[in-house]
Amino acid sequence: MFQRKSDGLWCEEITVDGKKKRITAKSKSALNKKLRDHNVFTEHGPLFEEVADKWLYAHEKSIEATTASAYLPHVRRAKEFFSGDYVNDITPSQCQAFVDDLVSKDYARDTVHRSKNILEQIFSFAITMPGSTIRYNPVSSVKQPRGLKHTRREPPTKEQLVKVNPDSEMGLFACFLLYTGLRRGELLALMWSDIDFKTKKIHVRRRVQYPSNNPIVEEGAKTEAGIRDVPLLDELDRVLPRGKKGYVFGGDAPLTHTQFQKRWLSWCRDVGLADSEEIEFTGKNKHRYKKTIWKAQVTPHQFRHQYATMLYHAGVDEMDTKKAMGHSSIVVTREIYTHIEERDHESSATSLMNAYIKQQNR
Repeated sequence: MFQRKSDGLWCEEITVDGKKKRITAKSKSALNKKLRDHNVFTEHGPLFEEVADKWLYAHEKSIEATTASAYLPHVRRAKEFFSGDYVNDITPSQCQAFVDDLVSKDYARDTVHRSKNILEQIFSFAITMPGSTIRYNPVSSVKQPRGLKHTRREPPTKEQLVKVNPDSEMGLFACFLLYTGLRRGELLALMWSDIDFKTKKIHVRRRVQYPSNNPIVEEGAKTEAGIRDVPLLDELDRVLPRGKKGYVFGGDAPLTHTQFQKRWLSWCRDVGLADSEEIEFTGKNKHRYKKTIWKAQVTPHQFRHQYATMLYHAGVDEMDTKKAMGHSSIVVTREIYTHIEERDHESSATSLMNAYIKQQNR
């Protein structure tokens, strides 16, 4: 494993022609290059980041593009943490330090769990690589702390919902999500010909995926249950134009990933559903600059969650909700309904307590 000397240089001791030799460099990457020139990688194995990239490339062939995209932040964090380290040299204590580092940065329970799981998969892949000398997975003994925060997807608040108006492209997009419960990819693939105004049905038959910035339209859905018809509610029907052709959002072709992200954030800013933060950074010329970063308060999926909430409050049973939402399993629907019940109970209890305290203080 690399050592850093008091003068700041990175060093590694190797054996060349039976003699020990110390290699030094100003950075890990520079030291790696020198070590490559001395052909010492057989002993240490490849670099972690090389194995991580190979694992992701091999894994992408068996998973959906959206799933692969969700893996990227976890792989990036692992590559940054183990940058310059050889897979053979990485110890269980280093892997535990990686998990502990995520916890210290206040990542949610599911994020920590997923990052740990992906790290374990990368090392399992490394063990099976030709010529590998790794005999055990260093992540297998890593413990994930208990009591980490568990984030849930909440629907938009009442204050946020009143800002939704179909008078703009993304405002209409939000209305569609709110009154159909479609997934973002399903809505971006929706064509005007899929909307039957006579029978008041919306036919969900395809979806958009983004393996890169450009969209790929796939016939079918995420699951078999995703192929479905959803009712065209009056509230949405009355704001939709007639006689249109092509994709509802995009026209001749679906929006690219960048186009959608920019338009969604722009709409959120326009209607007051975005927060700003001013950050400082150092430019290439070493000068300090300030920049305003905007972040949307709501995601498309939150409006889908609101649709499920409305189904619950309207008294729609679990099986009908499962069909409307396109859930692959009734378990998913029940989890959502249970969460809504818990949230309503908590809100009710809070209101009752506030009313009681106000009464006592009169």
